[in-house]
Amino acid sequence: MKRASLKQAVKDLGLTAAIMTAAAAVCFVLNYVTREDTFAASVFLLGVVFTARFTNGYMYGILASLIGTFLLNWAFTEPYYILNDSILKYPVSFVISSCASLMMSMIMTRMRRESELKSIAEREKLRADLLCSVSHDVRTPVTTIAGSAAAYLDNRDVLPEETKTKLIEDIRDEAQWLARVFENILTVTRVCSGTGELNKRPEAAEEVIGEVVMNFRQIHPDIRVSTEVPGELVMVPMDVQLIKQVMKNILENAAIHGHNVTEIKIKLSCDGENVRFSFEDNGCGFSSDHLEHIFDAMIFSPEMKVTDGRRCMGIGLSLCRSVVKLHGGEISVGNGETGARLVFVLPMK
Repeated sequence: MKRASLKQAVKDLGLTAAIMTAAAAVCFVLNYVTREDTFAASVFLLGVVFTARFTNGYMYGILASLIGTFLLNWAFTEPYYILNDSILKYPVSFVISSCASLMMSMIMTRMRRESELKSIAEREKLRADLLCSVSHDVRTPVTTIAGSAAAYLDNRDVLPEETKTKLIEDIRDEAQWLARVFENILTVTRVCSGTGELNKRPEAAEEVIGEVVMNFRQIHPDIRVSTEVPGELVMVPMDVQLIKQVMKNILENAAIHGHNVTEIKIKLSCDGENVRFSFEDNGCGFSSDHLEHIFDAMIFSPEMKVTDGRRCMGIGLSLCRSVVKLHGGEISVGNGETGARLVFVLPMK
């Protein structure tokens, strides 16, 4: 922990020095071109803003303010390149400049910390949702597996082959369901235990969709999945494992809760600033009451009993919303021309 803190401090100190050096270089260039130095205070103030934005804590913004004040006096106030008494002659100007720099540093630091606290609150909510949902999502599959296995073992000599096959299929289906539930749990655990940073890198959106669809078809071969993508390659900054989990959950919810879904259409579009992922099925769609609470951690389809854990839409869509928000995107649900439609948008930067 101490080594990480020291490394971060060295990084922030180096970044502060680099920003203020760049500000001084800009001032020297502008002074050479225009023969004016009236803009220097504004340039150094901008340097303080950048320092406060990209470093951690108040110290580096305050340090940048002091460096800016020193350079302004030494290099951009007559007589040049000497510490002069202009501070004593014009105390109000320098005090105002320094105070403005310090206040800007404090404001930027506070805004960044509030953003971090909001991200932490999102994670804590997701963790709470997981605790509320996991018992419902796990209890029934475990009970079904245990009951089916016991029925098979206790009565295998007298049960007809059709019944044996049905029991084994139930065990298989519930085990697959549990695997998907625990995949969500692992994803939530990763999100909740993170430090606020996603492992984002540019990924080809078409390839990500293709991989998710291929895995989905292995589980649901009777559901046709069609994709519509732009002609050019779309590279999107994302944590690819988390976004894959989002797509898996959307497809699984359509297959399980859409009622007799036979087709899912996926459309990818890009407007230069955002990438839009659209999923539409030919199922029953959402009721108006259902739409109001679709992203709640505990939401059940109206046709299904609350006691059936497999019927719970559970952490799936709640997780989707949290992951998309962590990426700076938005997610929405509604009814399309043929059934339910879910759309999430990710920024290109």
